[in-house]
Amino acid sequence: MGVAHKKTVCVPTKTLAIDAFKVLDKYRISGLAIVGLNDALLAHTSGTDLKLFVLDKGRLSLNVPILEYLKTIRTHRSTPVDVRNPNPHSTRRAL
Repeated sequence: MGVAHKKTVCVPTKTLAIDAFKVLDKYRISGLAIVGLNDALLAHTSGTDLKLFVLDKGRLSLNVPILEYLKTIRTHRSTPVDVRNPNPHSTRRAL
């Protein structure tokens, strides 16, 4: 029985966050590896991190290196975000 292998899609640490999310869209993938020297895995990102940007109402810029963006967006919120219902008083249209 053979096992299928797919290449991991990676971006270097200096890639701007906006460009990393464009790679997700371009390859229609759900996650992306962020690599350093010698392709060492340093972090990963996914559409969830982009959703945090939307929930943050765009206060954080996507024109920063992806690692800086991830560090900031993941610690920016003082309380956990329930991405299914971020604000029970809001409507989908309001988001």
